[in-house]
Amino acid sequence: MEAYHRTAADQGPMILEKVSDLDSARDLLGDFTDIRGKIVVNPTGDHVGRVDDLYMDPKQGKIAMADISFGGTWGFGARRVLVPIDQIELVGDGTVRVISTPEIVKGAPAFPELEGSDFARYQQYWRDTMQRKEEEH
Repeated sequence: MEAYHRTAADQGPMILEKVSDLDSARDLLGDFTDIRGKIVVNPTGDHVGRVDDLYMDPKQGKIAMADISFGGTWGFGARRVLVPIDQIELVGDGTVRVISTPEIVKGAPAFPELEGSDFARYQQYWRDTMQRKEEEH
């Protein structure tokens, strides 16, 4: 997966576009592997969620985040989280894995998917968390 990072020069609200809502979704994905609908597994291979959709930053023209549902039964009671695409790796035809620890994912803000949302708080959480993680090592 190609890493995605916003720079300090990018000011203002972070607006993302849901790939499934775009008419030209296939064309926009280009060489990017479409992981929508893929099963998410933990490091031991247990099924822990599903990739519901992808979000693109129209300013950068890149896939920025994946909307992932964790837990729940038949889609009910699941917790949805936005995860940066550089924290996801493809591990098989039908599966992906979140590289971050379960504690980091659990600490991420829940994703309510409101129309016209400013996605900066999700991006800020991941940037701060990854920075702390790097400082610990």
